[in-house]
Amino acid sequence: MPLPYTESVFSADIFRTVCEKQMKLYRAFDVWKRADEKTAVRYRCFESLLSKRFCVQSADFYRLPLNEQQIADLSRQFVELFIEQEPSSRSGERPTLEEAIAAHDRAFL
Repeated sequence: MPLPYTESVFSADIFRTVCEKQMKLYRAFDVWKRADEKTAVRYRCFESLLSKRFCVQSADFYRLPLNEQQIADLSRQFVELFIEQEPSSRSGERPTLEEAIAAHDRAFL
């Protein structure tokens, strides 16, 4: 008697869909870019642990002199946005981090 979740019952695509619905885990990390002598951009990035693809949730701009309240607000906004919206829904997942950043820039900057 075959097990209910064997390859003979489900295709790889169906199995992947079941896994994605059960466990959507992400690794969050930042990528920084110096825009000019007084401005830096922090890309708030995610890697899907299931697909191994990348997306950018947002880009935070910092200007000198730094504003402590702005820094705190951007950190709070990062968490709120993650909870409210699937990270990849903003500009899609891409196979490389560079492609994800470029897609985010095209969509939002």
